[in-house]
Amino acid sequence: MYAVMLLILFTFVPENLQSWYSSCSEGNWATAAERAEEVLASDSTDTEVLAAIVIASVLENDINTGIDYITEASVSDSLSSLSRAALGGLLMSGTDSLLENAENQLLKSIQLEPENVLAWYLMGILKTECDSTASAMNCFSKVVSLDPDFLPAQLEISRLFIELNEYRRAITISRNLLESASADSVEVLETLGVAYFEDHEINKAEETFLVLLEIDPICLSALLYLGNIAEQKARTEEAVNYYLSALELDVYNGEARSRLRVIAGDSYDSESTTGASRGFSASTAADLSIERGNRALIEWGGSASISYRFDRRGTSFDAAFGGRSVTWEETSGFKKDTLNTDRGWASIGIDYWFSDDYYIEAASNWDRQMYTERPWKISSYTAFGWQKWMLSWFWFSPKIGLGSVNSRWTSGAGEAYVNDFSVYAAAGLRYRKPHAFIREAKISGNVYFPPDNPENFISEGSVSLAFRTWSPLYVSVGYNVNYTRTPEISTWEKFNTSFTTSINFDLR
Repeated sequence: MYAVMLLILFTFVPENLQSWYSSCSEGNWATAAERAEEVLASDSTDTEVLAAIVIASVLENDINTGIDYITEASVSDSLSSLSRAALGGLLMSGTDSLLENAENQLLKSIQLEPENVLAWYLMGILKTECDSTASAMNCFSKVVSLDPDFLPAQLEISRLFIELNEYRRAITISRNLLESASADSVEVLETLGVAYFEDHEINKAEETFLVLLEIDPICLSALLYLGNIAEQKARTEEAVNYYLSALELDVYNGEARSRLRVIAGDSYDSESTTGASRGFSASTAADLSIERGNRALIEWGGSASISYRFDRRGTSFDAAFGGRSVTWEETSGFKKDTLNTDRGWASIGIDYWFSDDYYIEAASNWDRQMYTERPWKISSYTAFGWQKWMLSWFWFSPKIGLGSVNSRWTSGAGEAYVNDFSVYAAAGLRYRKPHAFIREAKISGNVYFPPDNPENFISEGSVSLAFRTWSPLYVSVGYNVNYTRTPEISTWEKFNTSFTTSINFDLR
């Protein structure tokens, strides 16, 4: 074997790149790039060293670094085997139309130097991406014949055996690789676990993936396979936990979502769980409403909202805004006029969950209705809340706290301002299954009750239904009631009701 290595280093690898090749043979591409860059520091014109950096960068999926070095005229114009391999490797990361050029460059590299292990390895990767399993196997086998200790090629051969349903051969290669101190145990364990699983050795597969998870706790494939194995062994709760952990890593993972739906049916909604994962979410809506009670007859407009969740419990910052064009009829004596105006609103809030059931929340809402008897209102509150999950897709959430309502009233006789410090209370019932036809139903209401001025009691209530249509679009309908016990302007109705329809678009 030592003689083989000497032959390779003599005919293929320049003496100053021996440490680079040694790292490549272990599959440690990042270290290989560093070793080559160290050599480059002493001679920035060495095209072989530049080519070595490009190859290591491409195999590390650091394409930008590879492009930076390949643009060196001395590299792109070089006719050496190593430079041809570097150019071929870089072209592999391009569009399908460039793959033929990539193959041509790799073939020229091999013609110039038949012992070029990296050219053969890159050709094997190219054939794998083109779903040419037999050709890929030949290339990787050639690599191993040239250098039996080239670990990445052995790992690829093991994976190809799995594709060919030759699981025992894949298991043998993977177990031998685990005995090598320089092998990447994470990649090898993953391949070994898959081979055991496909060969129906479920217990050994589980043991392998558990070891892998100890080394790499965020290995998505290990979590998915362990969930599948737990399902097969009727350990349902354990399977659900594995799939939930997978969704924490990849919120839109289709396999985890589908398996959770199969396991729990109507008793679990994976969409609801992933919706509570950390990160940004946004939505937009266009709506049309017909309102009675305060002169407005037809309203149409749109809205947008954004939210950032800090943890799985639901701690978040939320903001929303919207606007409407309002048309109403006004009767003055025997004359009836059709008038138009614009309406806008905005809200901002933050909530902190200090357990799975309890939270505190602060929010403020601003409502603008120009050319009406109440041009604007600002409602703010801070509240303590509790949320009870009756089922995984149905919850009840009451909250109580302190708030204030600051509003302006106007009429032909003058203006009035109201600014009441109030006790605030609210409650809501919510059903949510985004994958069902009725994706959401909600009943909610709130009250502001000023202890020193109970005549200024106000409340709001709403009922809404949302229907699944074409993801990410959905249609919703709602009915809202606002009640003001004692309007400051006598012509203002106590009850204000509206029926709203909207088309919504979720942005994730």
